[in-house]
Amino acid sequence: PGVAGTERARERLLEALATPRDPAAMELRGWPALRRELLKIADATPSLLAEAIHARLDHFASLAGTLAKGERAALDVHELRIDGKNLRYALEIASAGRLVLDASVAKSFKKLQDDLGLWHDFAVLAHAGPLQREMLKLVDRLVARSESELSKFVKRWSGERTKLLRTIRRAVPLTREVPTQDAGG
Repeated sequence: PGVAGTERARERLLEALATPRDPAAMELRGWPALRRELLKIADATPSLLAEAIHARLDHFASLAGTLAKGERAALDVHELRIDGKNLRYALEIASAGRLVLDASVAKSFKKLQDDLGLWHDFAVLAHAGPLQREMLKLVDRLVARSESELSKFVKRWSGERTKLLRTIRRAVPLTREVPTQDAGG
């Protein structure tokens, strides 16, 4: 469809998503109506998914870039971790459809998420309130380890950033111009 058709489909999709549904009404007798609604918006789905992936990719890259620049104080690393998960899930959803990404992208994101996940695990352990008196030595080791994991993330991001961004952007073409954030670092 043309741009106007895609815009109308996008509006229908947003309206359909915003309309509350009664779970009882979604039984089999409701399936034909739901199917018709989904078919009406099917043409807009790839475009919306591409836009969502690009927006998530830009946000993740911006946060990761902030960290890579050594500006950790200006960053909520937990937000970076969650944002990475959301991007990974969006890519998995897209790959279940028509998106074909090089296997190295999923592998790289898995490693990046593992780095952030280990940072999170060690950081949480380091802030275990009532146990802090008994674990001060352990806390020092955990903080050092969490920093080490974060450094691994920064190193991996710095080394793979350009390839990941380029590969995903090529695999998920935009159908219209959307504002982008700084690709981060």
